[in-house]
Amino acid sequence: MGLILPDKETYNSFFTLSFIQEAIADYKIAFIIYDAEEETIKKWIKQPYTEKTSRK
Repeated sequence: MGLILPDKETYNSFFTLSFIQEAIADYKIAFIIYDAEEETIKKWIKQPYTEKTSRK
């Protein structure tokens, strides 16, 4: 599963909160940071494998 975000500020302001990070790890969510003006992918954030996610 993955999400495309329009800018890194969105990721930094919400998706770095600890309880959100737990949900991201549980559901193995990856993120793509996309620059709409330049029409380029700026960063791909693939969440690491954790023991918690291996139980699902």
